[in-house]
Amino acid sequence: LLGATLSVFCLGMYEGTVMLKPVETSSTAGSNAQTTTRARFVIRFGLAQILPSIARLTQPAVAVAKAMGLADPTGLVYSADNLPSRKVMQTNRLLSLRASIAGSVILSQVIALTSVITAAKENYGERIEGGKEPPLHDPTHTGVVVRFAGEVSDVTSLTMHRLGRRKIFPVYELASLSHVQDLVKEHAHGRTAKLGKEPGLEETVENRRDRESSWWSFFLMIVKGNSGKSHSTSGPPQVPIFWQVDNGRYSLGSSWDGMRIPSYWLFDVPSKSKKLLVLEADASPDENEVWSLSSVDDELDLDLYEIAQGFTKLSSLVSSRDHDVLRVVLVDAEATLEMGGGGGTTIRGQIEELGLSDIVLDYRAPLVAALIKWLESKSRDDRKSTSRQWLGGRASKRLQPVVLETPHDRWFESLSTVLETHGYQVLSRAEATETYGSIKHLPFLVYQNTTADAIHTVHQHVTRGLLEPEHVCILCGAPLQDDLSDLRVTGVTQLSSSDLYDRLFAWVRQRAVDEGEDSETIQRQLDERLNLILSGQLGN
Repeated sequence: LLGATLSVFCLGMYEGTVMLKPVETSSTAGSNAQTTTRARFVIRFGLAQILPSIARLTQPAVAVAKAMGLADPTGLVYSADNLPSRKVMQTNRLLSLRASIAGSVILSQVIALTSVITAAKENYGERIEGGKEPPLHDPTHTGVVVRFAGEVSDVTSLTMHRLGRRKIFPVYELASLSHVQDLVKEHAHGRTAKLGKEPGLEETVENRRDRESSWWSFFLMIVKGNSGKSHSTSGPPQVPIFWQVDNGRYSLGSSWDGMRIPSYWLFDVPSKSKKLLVLEADASPDENEVWSLSSVDDELDLDLYEIAQGFTKLSSLVSSRDHDVLRVVLVDAEATLEMGGGGGTTIRGQIEELGLSDIVLDYRAPLVAALIKWLESKSRDDRKSTSRQWLGGRASKRLQPVVLETPHDRWFESLSTVLETHGYQVLSRAEATETYGSIKHLPFLVYQNTTADAIHTVHQHVTRGLLEPEHVCILCGAPLQDDLSDLRVTGVTQLSSSDLYDRLFAWVRQRAVDEGEDSETIQRQLDERLNLILSGQLGN
């Protein structure tokens, strides 16, 4: 490309000499001045012909001379009307040569370069979609949480929606799953401006920071030619928002090639000299299973060993070595971890014995605490039992009726077992109708396969007058989506596991970062005062 361009330039300069009129002055001073002017014209004429040569055109010599500031360009060059015939033939031959080189070489090289740029842009976008593009260098991108999300993590999607991509960087196992690609569509194109509790930031602020934080992203923006429409999702994604690691390969160096944790991702902690790296992991069941409150089986996509290995690996990827680490896991803390040769321990016992994490969040505890609190507010005799622990309480002699609408016997039986320890008798809709006649004033729980199914079920029951909205509670994983808002019934309570988990993760970060509390103090408060934490009476 450079050689072809130089050739066209040289031919253009030669053509410029053809267009010059003979020197008319005889004085030495005048001759020197004219020589300089003629040389300037030749160079300017050669440069002016590079692009027009592609279309077999010529910039007029008179126009080039005028652009140099000459008052009477006809004294220096021939115009098209008075060019001698011999010179016309010369310029035509030179034009043909210029056009041939420009058309066949320069144009083909430009097309090839465009193809390379397009391929690079698409490859960059594919690497973002596949979770293999490292985070952008942006020193304003401070205080970032890295969270292991396994294959599916509803709480991680909710956290990113609430905080924005600049405050959390997830690690997924399968980048191709729809919910992961939905995050890419929502956050990787410069559309989201959510920065947690920082009000007043407009979308253009984050877009500009993302573009300016990497020359490559800026280059892609220029190539794309989107004229400032950086919020469009029609092109490839531009901002890496997650990392991908294959199942069972968290300890391998190859799984983290290119990944880095910059020092500005660490949190500043008051009264402490060292910064804090916050690592989190969600090993809870998916939204379809979480409210069954049953023990987690061995089929979870993220297990304890992967979490521990990932924590160790990520801690070694920080550019700054002088820092502390806070590791937080959401697991079935009381599930039994089987050991070969008999015996075993709980998952929490194993974590504490081997020091695999600093904070343990039991996935069932906040769900049961929130559910019991709602049931207590609806009890017919207004009986309070806030002091009863959800795993150790004794059932009351008089069980309070609760109706549960769910499609699976396993979910029904599991919830019945847990709620019975708190003084509640779980009934099916048919049993409740047979016993009490009307169920309109009984606590009514709806637990379906998806949030959409639950919303639709409640909508139909209330619309037909079978239930009173204030006595209905939906048990779901993800909060109500905007596209289901037309089915929302005013007065119905919605308990979202993702919302509860996100609030607990945020509370732990707030206590560790803003208050500077140690992990032992935080864990003790979680174990002893969970209800106060969930109600916002502790730590806000």
